[in-house]
Amino acid sequence: MFLKQYGERRTGTNALRALIAANFEDVIVLMHILGDKHSPPVDLDGLWREVQDADDAPWQFISRATLDRPSLTTRSDNAWQSAEMRRHAAPLAQAFAAGAFGYVISIKNPYAWAVSIAKFTNWSRAVATERLREACRVFNDCYRAWLPLLERGPALLIRHEDLIRDTEGVLDRLGRTFGIRRSATFRPIEKLALPADWDDGPLPIGRSRFDAGRYLREEYLQALSPPQRDVVTSTMDWELLGRFGYAPLAD
Repeated sequence: MFLKQYGERRTGTNALRALIAANFEDVIVLMHILGDKHSPPVDLDGLWREVQDADDAPWQFISRATLDRPSLTTRSDNAWQSAEMRRHAAPLAQAFAAGAFGYVISIKNPYAWAVSIAKFTNWSRAVATERLREACRVFNDCYRAWLPLLERGPALLIRHEDLIRDTEGVLDRLGRTFGIRRSATFRPIEKLALPADWDDGPLPIGRSRFDAGRYLREEYLQALSPPQRDVVTSTMDWELLGRFGYAPLAD
């Protein structure tokens, strides 16, 4: 079973990928292959139809989708990445054609995400609100683009707070959605989920470990200045996000 992962930056994609890898057998989570996990999706159905008559259709499918919408770490001249795509090309194409393919999408409370993205990108207070406004627009665009995948399925959207509050329950739901069996014993992961191999290079110096308790207690709100809170409240598409259980803060 192949699962194509999507989710805006700082929404727990690495943690979810690590949990799936640790707790399901014969499941491969694609974070970079078939396109950037942080970007709107490639039209995989259209591309699959387009390459059907090619002698190397599986390779055309996987390489074109990956390189047409590359992640920041995708390199067309990287021998290891090319080898990984070659290794997955035939089984992935077979799985896609047979319907043994699904989508898993991560999301985080928009206000918590705003704190995380600002810290991760080291925005200064002087420029944070304008950059945050543009980041919110990108956030909206991405989830609008991923929504049709959820509506068509098989697909599952996983809220980060649900994942940390009831990890095993979320994994059970994931197993039922995609018809895959969990390992007999639950395997937790470290609080700091390491990036996938594709994300080469060390973690940023001084990166703090994730504190699930502070997230669930909504202590991230204390880190948002009033202008930043106003940007999130006024810029996010709350009609869309309401479908995922989120609402703007009251005045």
